[in-house]
Amino acid sequence: MNSRFFIHITLLFAAVALLACSSEDDMSALGGQPLVLYADMPMTRSTVDNQWSVGDEVAVKIGDEIKIYYIKDAETGELTTFGNSDPFRWSPDFDSVEVTAWSLGGFVEAEPLTGITIPKDQSPENVGYTRHDLLYAKGTLTPSNTHLTFYHQLARVIVQLKFKTTVELDDISVNLGSDYDEEGNSIDIVPLTADFSAPTGNANYGTWNNFTNYPEYGGITMFHDATAEDGYDAAFSALLIPNDYSGTRFIGIDAISDMGLYYFIPSYGEANLQSGRTYTYRITVYNDFLDVTVGTDDGGTNNSVTPWSPNN
Repeated sequence: MNSRFFIHITLLFAAVALLACSSEDDMSALGGQPLVLYADMPMTRSTVDNQWSVGDEVAVKIGDEIKIYYIKDAETGELTTFGNSDPFRWSPDFDSVEVTAWSLGGFVEAEPLTGITIPKDQSPENVGYTRHDLLYAKGTLTPSNTHLTFYHQLARVIVQLKFKTTVELDDISVNLGSDYDEEGNSIDIVPLTADFSAPTGNANYGTWNNFTNYPEYGGITMFHDATAEDGYDAAFSALLIPNDYSGTRFIGIDAISDMGLYYFIPSYGEANLQSGRTYTYRITVYNDFLDVTVGTDDGGTNNSVTPWSPNN
């Protein structure tokens, strides 16, 4: 099933002992109580590997000012500012405040969030895909409501494989978006770079655009995930910029015995990737065809696909 995935961030006001001040100017300089931030881990998937890492950076913006926080405690999700940097403080002059925040794979990207790039090779040897996960949050903070939720802005694709033919699992590779034209020439169809526009109004997900401003496209080498589902032999994962890949040779499975290259061509709506969704393709591989169950909102559909190779 497709599922929205998010991070829940709780911002709590610290209980601060205020020093006695000799004048109103001293009180003004103090600036009010600091905001202490905690990144909660709900039961739903949060970061790609389901945990923060100490040192992960989060940009927090109030008004025109941006402050950089980082994860101090991965278990509790406590956030703090760098070194002696002053955190945001609650002003007694305001009953509420608008806040936005974001993190790109544990690092902070300067605004505007243009030219966001995903890697072609998302295997562990290329850092993996965990360092390219864009998270974005926005909300209104008040003394009685200090919760902020981060939403994933990329789409996640998972391929679960079950084999009914003899294979060497270590030789298997799965690629996304490595298509071919009628003459057998390679055509990479996955945009690697795009501009991100922040969500507006009540929306939690922004939009991706200006693909054509960036000429580089690619076929994605998926990350060989260690968490295959029960009954499956291998699992692969990747993060993609949202786009519609219906009708293309979207999933390619290589190095299966001597059978050449297998492809899955999704029907309409089966690969229209949206921000914040996980798309799971459960594939049983036979000697001469694939049986595919697509994780869709209506419970999935079955498709049998014959193998195709540019060498045939």
